[in-house]
Amino acid sequence: MKNSSPKKKLTEELRKGMKLDPEGNSCRLNYLETNSSPKAEGDPKLENMAKTPLRKIQKNEQEPPEKEISAPSQSKIIRLIRNHSSNMFQPSFGDPTKLGVAKNPYYKFSKVAELSPALILIADRQGFIEYANPSFLKLSQYKEEEVIGCGLEMFKSSLDYQQQYTELRTAIGNGEEWKGELINNKKTCGTFVFSATLTPVRNEYDFITSFIMVGQDITPFRETEKELKMAVEEKTVLLSELHHRVKNNLAIISGLMQLQAFTEGNESVQSKLYSSVGRVQAMANMHELLYESGSFSQLEFGQNLKKIVTSISKMYYELTQKIDVKLDVESVMLNINQAHPCSLIMNEVITNAYKHAFTKAESGKIRIQLYNQEQTVYISIADNGSGLPEDFDIDRDKTLGNTLLRTLVKQLNGTYQYISDEGGTTFTLCFQKENIKGSAGAHLS
Repeated sequence: MKNSSPKKKLTEELRKGMKLDPEGNSCRLNYLETNSSPKAEGDPKLENMAKTPLRKIQKNEQEPPEKEISAPSQSKIIRLIRNHSSNMFQPSFGDPTKLGVAKNPYYKFSKVAELSPALILIADRQGFIEYANPSFLKLSQYKEEEVIGCGLEMFKSSLDYQQQYTELRTAIGNGEEWKGELINNKKTCGTFVFSATLTPVRNEYDFITSFIMVGQDITPFRETEKELKMAVEEKTVLLSELHHRVKNNLAIISGLMQLQAFTEGNESVQSKLYSSVGRVQAMANMHELLYESGSFSQLEFGQNLKKIVTSISKMYYELTQKIDVKLDVESVMLNINQAHPCSLIMNEVITNAYKHAFTKAESGKIRIQLYNQEQTVYISIADNGSGLPEDFDIDRDKTLGNTLLRTLVKQLNGTYQYISDEGGTTFTLCFQKENIKGSAGAHLS
């Protein structure tokens, strides 16, 4: 090593984390205190650095800042990096020209814009483009020199139905922030949807110098949204047509059964036919409401209950003149799979009241209540008729109507009760609202 020049030897020894003594030999494994050395400009400075006092690494000590060392032939940057194995800072050498660029904050921000996947535009106070980052240029298929100096409207598509560019230009004129979606033309063919935010840039005097527009390409999202909307519209039309056809088919069945009842001489058979007509019409009314409302998952049951009463009163028109029906119903939304069995239950109970409660009376009253408390639905049907026979047991009765009633209440997971006295009969039903999925008839057992 004695044949080497001090500068060369110093450089070699610095790489090892050593220093040189006055005779030019390496000494203790500590680190060079670069903070005490100003920018060097030649060999004398290097020699002075060799004589700089060293100190041990302190606990939790941070790495010293980078320093530049200049010699006649070259300049180097010394950066001391902690070497944990030897408990010292070891010098690392680099190019000072790159250090200056790396330390420049504007350089860092320009790199962020250049490498960002976001779409970035910078425009002057009049809205003329001063900068477009690579992501925007790649998507729009333009070159940088083709967009610089052009107005933001150069990308405007004829599909911009909502006049977003007009609002954007107004925001630029007023120096305001703007958010929205722009439908832009690509250079060759096609469009892209640019979800962007325009922000004014102000100097220290609060004077607007430029505008920055940052956003992203949301074309795939809008295309997917369009496809989903079309699928929903097709499904809506299909379901609407389905309910319409079901309603019409049920109406045909009901009409045929009514014709059969008109020509039937046996009163018992005729009564059974009318009961079946009422059940069919209850289902038809529900499908008609679904078709009219455009909702295929929920039904406003108060309206449905009114339709059921109207249908029954028309069927038993001879009794309608002497029976006064009072409806006290709230607006209660039911899932279709609960509305279906509940409609049939209402039809059975109200029909029984018409047929059996007022056989000997000249007039009568029926009061129907429907209300919802939290998630529980309550229905009450009360008449002032003759009441039920003393030996009547709803749980043991094997008639079709009562068997159907028990099955439908079970389907609702609800409870029901008949209370009868001299003042008439009251039927009550309560059940929890549920969001039951699947076919309405799938729960019948």
